[in-house]
Amino acid sequence: MAFDYFAQEKVDVAVIEVGVGGRLDSTNVIHPVVSLITNIGYDHKDLLGNTLEEIASEKAGIIKPRTPVVISERQPDIVNVFVNKAAREAAPVIFASDKTKVVRKEDGHCDIIINDVPFITHLKLDLLGNYQYKNLVGVLSVADQLNVHGFGITKEHIEHGLSNTASATGLKGRWQILGQRPLTVAILHITLMVFVKYWLN
Repeated sequence: MAFDYFAQEKVDVAVIEVGVGGRLDSTNVIHPVVSLITNIGYDHKDLLGNTLEEIASEKAGIIKPRTPVVISERQPDIVNVFVNKAAREAAPVIFASDKTKVVRKEDGHCDIIINDVPFITHLKLDLLGNYQYKNLVGVLSVADQLNVHGFGITKEHIEHGLSNTASATGLKGRWQILGQRPLTVAILHITLMVFVKYWLN
């Protein structure tokens, strides 16, 4: 239904996130400009496997023939899973963490370093959660790949987008503060939202 809606609306760009895994996910029917796989952890072991290698194999199922794939983090134990799958598909594979680093500051800001050169300094991310800093390196590499296709994403676009993600998109969910008295925080996991309330003294 979503793909049909996007087609009817003639969207310029659709960012499609898999539900769980990749190899057997319903979103695997599309042929993207670029694919992104974030760092691999032990979430969804009941569906994807008991080892990082098994989980990575399921995630690698989104790698398409001759389509670049960005892997956010080079994790030594599972590098070969992605390299071998990409080789079978003749797909260029980019390990984003090889080139891009995010240095977090005590004041909540961060610096982005690309090829040992500062790219953006003193950036305040609009989205909460420690995982956002790991995701960031992959996002920047995806922007590079999109620019190969003429998207024209500039440093200014990136800085503005990262600083205003929630306000620009209306994105709601993970770790969003819904109220102060009492402090109410939304925790979003897949399609389940649980409201956790911390009562202030």
